[in-house]
Amino acid sequence: MPEKQIEVSYSSAPLNKKKTSALVATLEALYTKNKVIRAADLLAEASKGSHPLHGEFEWDDKKAGKLFRLNQARQLIASVRIRIMDENTTFEPVRAFVNLRPEADDALGLPERGYAPILNAMSSTNHRQQILAYAHQQLLAWKKRFGNLKEFAQIISVIEQTKV
Repeated sequence: MPEKQIEVSYSSAPLNKKKTSALVATLEALYTKNKVIRAADLLAEASKGSHPLHGEFEWDDKKAGKLFRLNQARQLIASVRIRIMDENTTFEPVRAFVNLRPEADDALGLPERGYAPILNAMSSTNHRQQILAYAHQQLLAWKKRFGNLKEFAQIISVIEQTKV
C-alpha cells in the first residue's frame, strides 16, 4: 500500500505568512528543545527585540497589565454557569452570560458590545439569532477540524444540513 502524502500548511489568523512561518519555526524549535511547547517559553523567545514575533506582544507593562486584567475579567464572566431545568429535563450547565453586540432594535438596550444574561438574550429575537449563528459557526469550525475522521461522518452530515 503506498504511503499517504501529507501536505502541511500553517496559518494564523492574526499573522501574515512571514510571521506565521516565524511562529511555526519557533514553536518547532521549542518542542525539539523541551519536548513540550509552553506559552512562557514562546514569550521568552519573543521578548528578544530582534525576534520576528516581538511586535505581536504588548511590552509596555502598564498597558499589558490592563489588557491582562480585562482578559481575567472576561474569563471570570465566562466561568459562571447556569443549569436550566424544565418539568422533565435538567440540561447540562451552560454559560450564564453571553457576549453580544448591540442591534439597531436592541430589546435588551445594550449600549455596546458586552455580556448579557443568557436567559434575557435567548428571549430577544435578534440576540437569540446571534447566539445561534455563533453556535453554527462553532459547529462549522469543529467540522473543519474533525471532518476528515470517518467516525464522525454522520455528525458531519447533520452539521451540513443545519441552517441558521
